[in-house]
Amino acid sequence: MINKAILFDDIKLLDYVFIETGYEHFQNEFIISHILHNKKLIILEWFLSKNIYFNTDYLFKLAFDRHTNYQDMDTIINMCHNFKINLFDKIVYKLLENNNDNNKIDHINLDKIYWRFYLFKLNDIDLINLNKL
Repeated sequence: MINKAILFDDIKLLDYVFIETGYEHFQNEFIISHILHNKKLIILEWFLSKNIYFNTDYLFKLAFDRHTNYQDMDTIINMCHNFKINLFDKIVYKLLENNNDNNKIDHINLDKIYWRFYLFKLNDIDLINLNKL
């Protein structure tokens, strides 16, 4: 049932299964990788709202993946900020550094608080290395 709900972005079905079974069936690594691989952002937001946590490295890799468009990248980072997900040390810097060729840096709007929250935790040397930023 969970896979069907994810496939069709059915939040009501997810709510029903969650109420009936609790967290145990939602911790499945296959389900989480399916959500991330298919960029099911609505479902991902539901998971985060229910405090169903998983390895957030995948989430940030998804945001900066070369197949992820700029709007989705922005949405994912905003979601992370809204649900107070902490980044591991310098992961944003590493992802931005590795994606210079697809110009993701050009689409970062530093007027948005969630970008400032993550990027201004970098030290001066990291910011100097990201001269585009």
